[in-house]
Amino acid sequence: MARYPGATWKPLAADWAAQPRMRAFDIICIHTMVGGLEGTDTQFRVTNGPGFVGTESHFGTSWDGRVIQWQDTAYQAEANYNGNGHIISIENADWGAPFPQWSGSDVPAFTAQQIEAIAQIVAWACRTHSIPCVLIPDSKPGRRGIAPHRWGVPGYMAAGGEQWSTSQGKACPGDRRIGQLPQIISRAQQLLSGAPQEDTVSMDDVVHSWYDPRFRENRNYAQVIHNIEDQATAANTQLAGLTAAVSTLATAVAGGRDDLTAEELTAAVDEGIRRGGAAILAAQEAARAANPSA
Repeated sequence: MARYPGATWKPLAADWAAQPRMRAFDIICIHTMVGGLEGTDTQFRVTNGPGFVGTESHFGTSWDGRVIQWQDTAYQAEANYNGNGHIISIENADWGAPFPQWSGSDVPAFTAQQIEAIAQIVAWACRTHSIPCVLIPDSKPGRRGIAPHRWGVPGYMAAGGEQWSTSQGKACPGDRRIGQLPQIISRAQQLLSGAPQEDTVSMDDVVHSWYDPRFRENRNYAQVIHNIEDQATAANTQLAGLTAAVSTLATAVAGGRDDLTAEELTAAVDEGIRRGGAAILAAQEAARAANPSA
């Protein structure tokens, strides 16, 4: 048996061990539900056929990081069409609070809790089944690692790739979520290496807290403000450097110069960054001194 200890074990039927066994363990595929965790559980369990008759995935995550395991990963789940025999599948909620309303292919991003939950599943599956914890570029035979479902969808599938869906042009799991895969894989690699996670609070934490009071527990919002300040400092410092570069170019053009060197421009950028960063940090320190409790 192969069951992830961080999941609630909810097989779709008592005959889960009578399903076809996996032929190999090559890929972990990230899907999106177009629904919530509970609704998708009902869809898999009843609506699209009783038990394992219809489509199902191995795992599902909720917006708040809860995980259900519908099928033991020693056995096939039917979420990847021709790839079912060697792909572990993870479905992920995208509907209802705290997600915004959406339609078409405009799938919202994973929540911070989902990112952590998916990374934990990925790390466990990679360790348990010896799957490389890397992003693969397409669905071509021989690939091993982590992939979005889209890689095997007709219309997106690379020439010679394995087909993972019968739906032409299906965007699963959406552009935003595909863009978050490097972050998920990086976190999974961190878990596999045993490195500790940084104790930070993200902007997702702040946004989602307004939707669900349960999310406000044990959150350090002072740290959020400091994180935002740090990000703003970095952005504004870079802007100061760009402003200095533009100013130097404008001065040269106005003076009729056509011999501005790269060294002069680089020096202007460096000086702009130095002055801009110093001014921003000084302003922050003054604000904190005026309001020590902030």
